[in-house]
Amino acid sequence: MTWQNLYAHAALMKGSSTIVGVGGLTGKGLEAVLQNADVTTNPGGAQDYSIIVDDNDQYGEDWASVARGDGIYAHVVWLKEVTNTPTSPDLVNIEYWVLFGLNVGYVPAEDHKGDVIGVEIVYDHATDKIIRAAFSEHGKTLIMFDLAHSKPSTGHTITGKSVTGQHISENACEVEAQDHGYYDGGLAGGPGIFTGGDHHVFFIPDPLTHRCEHLAVYIEHGSHEPWPNQSGYYIGVADHNGNDVSFLPTTVHVLGSGDEPFVKFGGKFGDPTGPMRHRMWLGYIQAASPTDPDPYVDHDPLKWLPKLP
Repeated sequence: MTWQNLYAHAALMKGSSTIVGVGGLTGKGLEAVLQNADVTTNPGGAQDYSIIVDDNDQYGEDWASVARGDGIYAHVVWLKEVTNTPTSPDLVNIEYWVLFGLNVGYVPAEDHKGDVIGVEIVYDHATDKIIRAAFSEHGKTLIMFDLAHSKPSTGHTITGKSVTGQHISENACEVEAQDHGYYDGGLAGGPGIFTGGDHHVFFIPDPLTHRCEHLAVYIEHGSHEPWPNQSGYYIGVADHNGNDVSFLPTTVHVLGSGDEPFVKFGGKFGDPTGPMRHRMWLGYIQAASPTDPDPYVDHDPLKWLPKLP
């Protein structure tokens, strides 16, 4: 779902009080989000606000629009701009964010409308290689792969359906993490959380360059946990076995100044927090997430998260 669509069919709430009713968060009305819940100016107070999607308009865009990239966003940071580690001039941090309007709620506590999830890759100019991939939900990493010393990729076929329901298949590169190149348990473990199993990630070839550089993401039907492969699960949630709609987005929207009402919204979308309060956002507002555990591990001179000014 695009954030503009979600806002057009949502109310801005503070606790049980309506600040802006459904339909008021469009045009100049978007300024109300920043006036009340800008995490950059009021980290503590911004957390009291929430975006609540109207029941009749929670389903978002049609599949054809999603396949073109609607509701899929990117945030790109050259590490030299935020830290001075020896490797930072060569590294680019790329985050991909997906905004959901609907969550089926197989688990009652998970039944919330409006959700933001993210996956992240780190590209190294020196080796011309993607060296890290992370999958997060609610601002905490489910699983992460250090790909700097991964095994050579092997060929694989990923299956799915087109937006019209036809069965399709796609060539992919399967990349296996080496020992100590793998991290999981970012949601504190427990029953149903991904705590091991398959230690590989898939990349899809680019249609033009034919290089395997597009990260594959599996998402449970009707829910919102992003996984690197078919293993891993959450209790009561449908499988993510790759048999449903599958697509390589034509493009994604790179977040910029015009997206501030979405990026800087310091409250909650249903239940999860806005992008700038996620630990995965490079440059996140630490004061707004004081208890959010750091989901990254150190690797040689590459430190996560880098110390920011």
